[in-house]
Amino acid sequence: WKKSNDEVAELYLKGLEKLFPGFRKNVKWWRLRRDLDTAPVYETGYGKKVLPYKTKIKGLYLAGMFSEANYPERSMNGSIVAGFKCAEAVNNSE
Repeated sequence: WKKSNDEVAELYLKGLEKLFPGFRKNVKWWRLRRDLDTAPVYETGYGKKVLPYKTKIKGLYLAGMFSEANYPERSMNGSIVAGFKCAEAVNNSE
């Protein structure tokens, strides 16, 4: 939070340049968004409330930001993992 947007962008670009030489020259623009309230705030015992992929309702499966793969930290990667785990649950139920 103490670094300027330009400083944060520079850190990311340096890291990406190490992984992908020449990356920086392809960056036409960038934008950094900071929001104080983007991370989830959990109550005590929240883990017990995380919904299973296979529900008690026949044929109903759930996957998303609320899934086990996204607890305790939400991410796009966690949602993708949740989708795969949900598909696995569907396949295993047949």
